[in-house]
Amino acid sequence: MPKLIHALCLLLTAASAQALTTQSFRDNTDIPVALSDSNYNRLVVKGDKITQAHFPEGRMAIRNEEDGSLYVMLGSHEPFTLFLTTESGHHFSATVNAEASLGKTIEFVSQTTVAVHPAVVKATLNQSQKLPMGDAIAHLMTSMISKNKPAGFDEKHHYGRVIRLQEGLMLTPKTTYQGLQLNGEVMEIYNGGKLPLDLNEAWFAENDVKAVSLSATTLAPKQKAYLYRVLERAHG
Repeated sequence: MPKLIHALCLLLTAASAQALTTQSFRDNTDIPVALSDSNYNRLVVKGDKITQAHFPEGRMAIRNEEDGSLYVMLGSHEPFTLFLTTESGHHFSATVNAEASLGKTIEFVSQTTVAVHPAVVKATLNQSQKLPMGDAIAHLMTSMISKNKPAGFDEKHHYGRVIRLQEGLMLTPKTTYQGLQLNGEVMEIYNGGKLPLDLNEAWFAENDVKAVSLSATTLAPKQKAYLYRVLERAHG
């Protein structure tokens, strides 16, 4: 990690050489992003500032700029999920894939209007401080992906049940997390067919689903991936 940070600092002086890519997003959804595997990249949200970035340890080095952008250097070729929060209250995630290319600037453009500036909510959740909803969604998703039990949630493991979908896909519930406001689900996806399949997060996003993330977007025959979902808990 120190080597990554050092290399990142050395490369920042060449910012003008980056290519610009525009990527639209909606709150609490995941978008695919391809970043250079050997050059620095810049992430910026149009008309906004990135205030928080959550990702698995060791996957990349970051440097925050005063203008609200992030300079990043990837530390792994394996796909991972990056969760971003902005000053105006946007929350979204990106499935990051490494590619052999020059460094680039990714400009995220929101398709979601934030009505009010987020306020700090003071309440209690299982005797601990309650996070604003967007932060709570990102925290739960990050915890599930990193295989850590989130604080304030009841954990339940599932065995044996298989849901058969189209095209030979099989969905097996593995773990669920139940909180006061949100529930989390971890499911295994298996391609039992004879052809590779491209997965679409929209397949798994019902009305009560707040966020979806896939560990892989393409499944070869006999290959497994994991589906992570954050759902709003229904109160009857």
